[in-house]
Amino acid sequence: MEAQSDMLSVEEHLPGAVLEGLRQRGHKVEVAPTGHLKFGATQIIHKLADGYLGVSDSRRDGQAAGF
Repeated sequence: MEAQSDMLSVEEHLPGAVLEGLRQRGHKVEVAPTGHLKFGATQIIHKLADGYLGVSDSRRDGQAAGF
């Protein structure tokens, strides 16, 4: 799938009502398989008052790690 400036790409697990709502609002929407490599992923570490919170996107290899 090639990137297009006027196209909104969403993953296939997006609820149908949300998808239809986007289309009704005039968005051009393409549905890609969940986890498709065209979508980014993230690993995040957030400093809390009493420690840290780490999360990792389960759709990709990786981990939130700090030291």
